[in-house]
Amino acid sequence: MAVLSLNAVCLPSEEVATREIEGEVIVVPLFSGPGGDDEEFYKLNDTARSIWLKLDGRRTLSEVASLVAEEFDVPVPELRNDLIEFIAEMTGRRLLTVREAG
Repeated sequence: MAVLSLNAVCLPSEEVATREIEGEVIVVPLFSGPGGDDEEFYKLNDTARSIWLKLDGRRTLSEVASLVAEEFDVPVPELRNDLIEFIAEMTGRRLLTVREAG
């Protein structure tokens, strides 16, 4: 997998459905994973929820990191590392689409 750039923008894949239920975000893939053993749905924790809701295809990952770091009062560099790990995992599972901004 290529290294993710903080100038990239992301948005949920067209192959997922996202629902917010009682303040929790649930992401449901609309496809079967390889080998059929992937999760049927993903319930996002507070940080992942905040990140997911900001991935609108317009904000760069750097902008998302700054917003979420401010929201959770954590250092931006620490949040950036968590963000990149989350994006890498979600793109690996085909739940997010990534492209370079501009």
